[in-house]
Amino acid sequence: MTVTDFGWEDALHTVRAGRSCANPNLGFQRQLQEFEKHEVHEYRQWLKEEYGESPLRDAEEARNILATPGVLKYWAFLRRL
Repeated sequence: MTVTDFGWEDALHTVRAGRSCANPNLGFQRQLQEFEKHEVHEYRQWLKEEYGESPLRDAEEARNILATPGVLKYWAFLRRL
């Protein structure tokens, strides 16, 4: 979430696209929501100040994973579970 600028749901989509059995419990999902709401911006800023812009293309690669045909349809199915 910190490196890709993704919210917790997009980050979870990406993880599940690579590892379909990933199913964090509700407590951890709440922690991700709280992290996104209260802390992630500070960590993003700190990373940029400390290390500069990342030469890696993590966000681009994650977007490509999410753009893969069927991934979003699969995610919609998982959200109903």
